[in-house]
Amino acid sequence: MRRTQPLLRRLLGRWFHFLASAWVVGPVQDTQCGFKGFTRAAAHDLFSRQRITSIVFDVELIHLARRRGYRIAVVPVAWTDRRGSRMRARPSLALQVAWDLFRIRFLHRAGDAQAASGRPPPTMAASVRLAGLQAAARRLLPLSATAVFVGSIAFSLLVGVVAGTVGFDYLAYDAAARRLLAGALLYDTSFRTTGVFGLFYYPPQFVFGLLPLTLLPADVGIWVWAAISTAAVVAAIWLMPVGSTARWSALLLAGLSWPVVFAIGLGQVGPLLLLLFAVGWRWIHSDAAVGLAGAVGAMIKIQPALVLVWALLRGRWRAVGVGALALVLTSALATAVVTPRAWFDLVTLATRVGDPIEAPRNVTLGALLHGIGFDRSSATILHWLFLALVGAGWVFIVVRRAPVVGYLATVVVSQLASPLLWDHYAMVLLLPVAYLLDRGRWWAALVPLASPWLLAGQIPGVVYPLVYVATLWGLVVERSGGRAASRCSCCPGWRRRSLSAPLDDPESDDRTAPLSPPARTAG
Repeated sequence: MRRTQPLLRRLLGRWFHFLASAWVVGPVQDTQCGFKGFTRAAAHDLFSRQRITSIVFDVELIHLARRRGYRIAVVPVAWTDRRGSRMRARPSLALQVAWDLFRIRFLHRAGDAQAASGRPPPTMAASVRLAGLQAAARRLLPLSATAVFVGSIAFSLLVGVVAGTVGFDYLAYDAAARRLLAGALLYDTSFRTTGVFGLFYYPPQFVFGLLPLTLLPADVGIWVWAAISTAAVVAAIWLMPVGSTARWSALLLAGLSWPVVFAIGLGQVGPLLLLLFAVGWRWIHSDAAVGLAGAVGAMIKIQPALVLVWALLRGRWRAVGVGALALVLTSALATAVVTPRAWFDLVTLATRVGDPIEAPRNVTLGALLHGIGFDRSSATILHWLFLALVGAGWVFIVVRRAPVVGYLATVVVSQLASPLLWDHYAMVLLLPVAYLLDRGRWWAALVPLASPWLLAGQIPGVVYPLVYVATLWGLVVERSGGRAASRCSCCPGWRRRSLSAPLDDPESDDRTAPLSPPARTAG
């Protein structure tokens, strides 16, 4: 030991070790050392039987290992005590420890009787078989996810060619870029509603990024844009700071999800926004990355500017400054080309077609209520009350939860609060879904599976607000680090560190080491 612990902790640790050895585990040199390793089969067998969730869980594991006939070896390690433990010796903690120590033997009395009889545990072979099946599934996941994703995108594009809808949105972008090159007005203000061909109501900066594609014929540009969109989705999933299982699962879910497949086939900007949000998440501790992700997103659609509001609420002034500077400079350059009139035309057009209640195929709460018979005024009131609740919940998450949780909630709300909420906007939910999957919340897979492309045209509109709200709720209850850390998918009961936050970040949502047990006293 290179650095010893304080005297009080050493005394408490010795008393704990004495009680644990005398009552539960027998002669073990150190029950609480954090350096513990398990074979895969042993981990599945022991952790699946664990009942104690307090700091006494180490003792229970050793008790189970002894009773189930596993060999236990003691290996010396060099260890340095690290100050700053969040565990405090309180009377309530002492009572909890004493109670858990006392009840361990009674919790596993049936297992003790079986071990004393000399019969092999009947579930150990099943645990080994289960571990083998899980390992095989993990090996097949990359191939399966890739095949499903590629096959779904190819099928969607083929259907789009037959139906004449492939690149529907991209052609509107292309037409706007060609109007700019021809010196005509950027925005056609004759449109009165959404969902019609040729409508372009995106910020002027976006059209400048499309100019290189105008060198190609429009029918060729469609396929180049589809390739860019597909690459953006793959890059976004690759950049997600999650484990490989969650990442491949996200790719598989993307291939099954109607919003993702439809957005690529339609030529929508959603894949680009997904990539920008993923960049902000990957480098969430970089002010430049967060600021530019929010600013570039706002140059494509205004909603991602909410990322800069998140940075403002978190006190990330440099991120706000970077984003604001990028927006001001690009807006000035764009105005010099398109003239100030373009901005007025954009506001006029967006106001006219952006009715959250009566816009066709809209899935906002107000539009859904109006569609089932609510009058416009009642639907409008309920719509804004709902958005107020969503906004309050978002502020709560941003202020009271870890930065990464608040950021992902911002991604969700940036789309949910949009006056026009199309079904394909839900593709951004892949980000919080991957986060929740990485933390062992496998119910999150139901979010993209609620709108599979196999049921395209049969999915009720109410599904989309529900999946947004369900994802937000999952983030609300996902507390930070030590209070509700996740379980590792391969070893139930163990915790893993989220890759989105470094260990030295005081606001990190999880500061435990990979595959390390929760905080404990020292023996």
